[in-house]
Amino acid sequence: MSILNNPIDKSSSIQLLGAVVTRSKSKATSTNITSSSSPQQPQTSSDASSFSSTVSNHSNYLVQHFDITELKEHQNNDIQIQKIINNLKRNPNISFDLKDGILYKLQSNYHEKTKRTLIYIPSSMITSLLVSYHDNPLIGGHFAVRRTLNKIQQQFWWPNMKQSVIDHIKSCVVCQAYNVSREKRPGFLHPVPPPDGPNQLIGMDFCGPFPTTPQDNKYVLCLTDYFTKFVTAIPLPVCSA
Repeated sequence: MSILNNPIDKSSSIQLLGAVVTRSKSKATSTNITSSSSPQQPQTSSDASSFSSTVSNHSNYLVQHFDITELKEHQNNDIQIQKIINNLKRNPNISFDLKDGILYKLQSNYHEKTKRTLIYIPSSMITSLLVSYHDNPLIGGHFAVRRTLNKIQQQFWWPNMKQSVIDHIKSCVVCQAYNVSREKRPGFLHPVPPPDGPNQLIGMDFCGPFPTTPQDNKYVLCLTDYFTKFVTAIPLPVCSA
């Protein structure tokens, strides 16, 4: 999946952020360009206009975006973001950047010395972003935490991103209904019936190691009577039978 920073539909008057096109659509577009340039397969004007119309319709549906004006409004209403902007004006060396009224997070790239510029998503827009990148069947696909988080981290940032993704996936009805757990189910509890008198049921366990005593003891064998709760502690040098 390729992430684009510009909208596909250039005729739109709204500037978009985070436009997304699937790999299959990118491949189909590149295949069409190759075939149209080949002299062995000429393309009529009617076929070209029909294909362009199809690509345009699909592109408009595939684009997942935030309107810049809407993003600015939500950032202006976010208290935490406004605190960072005020600190940024006094200390420009912090890991944030303000461009055209939009706050970005500067994140270090592990493989390069440059820093990536990520859009700071206000708390009021996190849910809609998670729905797009997880629930949407075209770009989300109900993937697990790691793949969903990796897609979002390519362009966006907010505090505690991983926990937000985990909580959203746990609350996803589709994932809970159809995802099959591959972990072994926990067994049933088997409570121990209480004894009727003392010395009928005794629990024992080792504690330690502790600092060695002059008698070379560093473990304690604890015996507990389940009825009287009486404890007997026996010092031992080893904890084996």
